[in-house]
Amino acid sequence: MTDEDLWEPDEVLGTPIRAGEWLYDGRVPLAVRLFRSGTLYGSGDEEDPPEVRDVQSVVCYCLELQVAGEERWCSRRTFLTLEEVERFGTNDLNGSLRWHDR
Repeated sequence: MTDEDLWEPDEVLGTPIRAGEWLYDGRVPLAVRLFRSGTLYGSGDEEDPPEVRDVQSVVCYCLELQVAGEERWCSRRTFLTLEEVERFGTNDLNGSLRWHDR
């Protein structure tokens, strides 16, 4: 994935605020990008509590991770703070999250 691809706007989320990479399986570099959003989407599941189920108007951060072996984004994780994003990079991505300067 090129640097230009990393910074390409998303139809829903707009322009990324950060872009970088993470290591899949500890050795395969894959792209990652971060967006700021004003909408936290809920699960829509009636069995979930309202704070999980309902859409909320709140500043949050959406992190997209690239699919291994493909040029597309595989998952989107949402966080309420940048600290949560960094904690995810440390804990769930084994400290491999690295941001690129633009």
